[in-house]
Amino acid sequence: MPDQWLDTDTRGSYFPGDWVRPRFNPGTWMAMVDIMEIFPGHRSITRKGSYDMFDGPIGVNLRVEDLQRCEPIPIPEEEWKLEGFEDPSAPPEERYKTMDAKGFWLDRDTGEEVDHDEADKCWRAEQFEGRAYAGRKVILKGQLLGRVSPDRINWTTIPEPLANYSVNGGMSPGYDAHNKTYYCFLQPQGCTPEEINLGTGVPETEVVRRAVGIARTKDFRHWPAPKLLLHPDAQDPMDISFYGTCYFPYPGRQDLHVVVLPVFHQVTDHVDLQISFSRDGHVWTRPERRAILSVGARGSGEEGQVYPRRPPVVLADGYWALPYLSYSGLHTVDKEYQKALFPEIGPEQHKWARWTAHLCCGVEAENEGRFTIPTVFRREKELRLNYRCAPGGWISIELLQAVPAKDCPDVDPLEGFTFAACDRLVGDEVDQVVTWKGNSDISSVGDMVAIRVKMFQAKLFAYRL
Repeated sequence: MPDQWLDTDTRGSYFPGDWVRPRFNPGTWMAMVDIMEIFPGHRSITRKGSYDMFDGPIGVNLRVEDLQRCEPIPIPEEEWKLEGFEDPSAPPEERYKTMDAKGFWLDRDTGEEVDHDEADKCWRAEQFEGRAYAGRKVILKGQLLGRVSPDRINWTTIPEPLANYSVNGGMSPGYDAHNKTYYCFLQPQGCTPEEINLGTGVPETEVVRRAVGIARTKDFRHWPAPKLLLHPDAQDPMDISFYGTCYFPYPGRQDLHVVVLPVFHQVTDHVDLQISFSRDGHVWTRPERRAILSVGARGSGEEGQVYPRRPPVVLADGYWALPYLSYSGLHTVDKEYQKALFPEIGPEQHKWARWTAHLCCGVEAENEGRFTIPTVFRREKELRLNYRCAPGGWISIELLQAVPAKDCPDVDPLEGFTFAACDRLVGDEVDQVVTWKGNSDISSVGDMVAIRVKMFQAKLFAYRL
């Protein structure tokens, strides 16, 4: 074969442009978090000349899973106080880094910094008096600050700001060792990003609600303005904003990314949590536009707002536990008014919520449904599933050499690995081997495979092979 068609991709695809396009297998659990795991199907002419549908998703939907509130998890208090992220590329004295936001007021005419209390009075007066206002005019500005540490305990502030633009908290910084790049998820605040857009639009300078952006740099001491990444869209309620991010790589993966989003509902003034996923850090999907952790019931101490405090902790028993911060008061009510407006208001609380491993999202059939997982490289001798069936529910699997081309939609499944031969899976299992008449060894299928799934009142969360 000529050299230009040979595979040079270490991730293992067959040939550039080949229709088969077997997908990368990370050698661990592959989570059902977006429709890239679901083949859209073919409606085409069969070998017998009939017109029919094959491998299309029928009767299934992608559904997120709620975080379950749980008892406190014993973590030493000193660990709670640890800040920052590890930078393996840095010298020992700067092994750990963190970022802060600084806000301050300037006199619009002189550029002189103005005391916060005085500036606040001037700003409010100008807001209410409008053009009639004749007092001192102020403007709010901000800077991105940095600190470094050898041990996450003793910190040194970097003298010069990392960037001269406003930052509104809710940041999620880190170091991408694969690309040797620093990143920070933060809210765009009206500055033009360095990344090139199509045409002349610069939405980062025009956003009127909180959203999520990302900034990247090779030099921790110099940061460009963030590029807009996640913004509420027409499928969302019209009043919501995204109040920061809690980013983390999907546990066990470097090719799948997760953001837990604090969502501010401006009409009701409360904050809850949603979830979003990405394959590359650029394109993000939100499988459902609903909360995975809602505010609590009246009297719970968390009926007003919930925020992620740090990325989930993977526990020894397999659970993924997310620490979160909760408030009983609403977001925009100043502290001086809260007690009068909310007599039952309590102090902020530090709590935990958790998922069973990989149970953050899945493909669900409320009745009978079917779909096909597109062609993927095989790295193990068995196919394992993480799933949950309702009482009486089941899952059945058959294997194909690859997803068929649209001109050959009715290819046969691999012999011995058909629905008819499959031993149905039932119950609730986090790691169950699939068998066909008692046989679990799939090494004979070759180095790639597509997976047909048929299920009844069941939800599939993840698979590995």
